[in-house]
Amino acid sequence: MHPKNPSPVRVAIFLTTAFALAYGIDFSLSLLGGPEKNLLIYQFALMARMFTPFLGVILAITLTGASLKDGLKNYGVRVGGHFLKCFIAAITIPLAMLGIGVVYASIAGLPVQNPAEAFLKQLGGGLPIDPATFLFLIIFSSILTGATFNAIFAFGEEIGWRGLLLEELKAKLGYVKTSILIGSIWSAWHFPLILMFGYNYPENRELGLILYTVLCIIWTGILMILKNESGSVIHPSIMHGTLNAFGGLMAMTIPVERIIGLPVGVLSIASSFTILVILSLIFKSG
Repeated sequence: MHPKNPSPVRVAIFLTTAFALAYGIDFSLSLLGGPEKNLLIYQFALMARMFTPFLGVILAITLTGASLKDGLKNYGVRVGGHFLKCFIAAITIPLAMLGIGVVYASIAGLPVQNPAEAFLKQLGGGLPIDPATFLFLIIFSSILTGATFNAIFAFGEEIGWRGLLLEELKAKLGYVKTSILIGSIWSAWHFPLILMFGYNYPENRELGLILYTVLCIIWTGILMILKNESGSVIHPSIMHGTLNAFGGLMAMTIPVERIIGLPVGVLSIASSFTILVILSLIFKSG
């Protein structure tokens, strides 16, 4: 098994498994009434759902008679190179998206607030801490959580999208086409969540499908750069986990409709695309 010899069979097994299991979880949740009736079950199901691509990778490797150890290594389960540089990039990219998003929001005349102040107001001033210190603690804890706990769950996805799919497709399709294809597949994997439960888009769900697909394509481009630079899915997992950890902070910083602001609106598309261009120039990928 070698990435230079792509296997349509492995891709087919992976996609069938990842989508069948994830969609099965989604429709089971709908029968239980979704988050409105069973929030705890819904939250646990979302975490379990993130490992369906990982299960797809395991099946794709084993059912095609390849070595599981070698297969996972070829797909990026290793330390890789340029570890520190890529680690720093992985934990700072979401913060850079937030910063650039704030700049674009200010230019567009959208409301921008210190999320720490907003949160302290919600608590009624119950914490004896100044907003600047509190904001630093929120950012620090988001990075710490994103690079550890969240990254473990993000790995369940990344070994599939930026692991198996990337290694199986990039030799034939190249950087841009692979980004578009993987990003579109990654987005489609979330479609039932968006349509049935309003995941990321409580309102304007149909428009959310389009916006999320564009975002997943751009984010895939960024995550691919990290993967290609390091040869490891560790760094995409860390960035993915950190981006998830920053979601609430982003939304509170620019309090507008989800389809407009951060982390999943038009503003996020603009901010993320800016990051993609900058990283492409820095890492000279693609």
